[in-house]
Amino acid sequence: MREKSSTLIGKMRHRIKFQTLSLVGDGQGGSVETWTDFAEVWAEVKPTSGRERMYAQRIEDLQDHKITIRYLEGINTTMRIVFNERIFQIKDITNDVESKFWQTLMTQETPGT
Repeated sequence: MREKSSTLIGKMRHRIKFQTLSLVGDGQGGSVETWTDFAEVWAEVKPTSGRERMYAQRIEDLQDHKITIRYLEGINTTMRIVFNERIFQIKDITNDVESKFWQTLMTQETPGT
């Protein structure tokens, strides 16, 4: 495990930010959705696949990424990740080896960002 730890730490060169969705009052009795920063961490971001889909009469590129971080309590699939002004939806979170040391996040980059 120690060898894997030092290898992964060296690959964590990307700074990512986790954000949560909140509803904030708009002052007129309604509410507005806003993204609030939850945590900023070092990560390894690796593209895994890409494909295209037809949406609203246009072709969109969909890019999947695998993001590895040190274990972070409280993250979930309702959050999003911001990396270099790009937005990623979290599709799955795996606690590697159930050790609470590493987490692998399978994500999809939001089209148009």
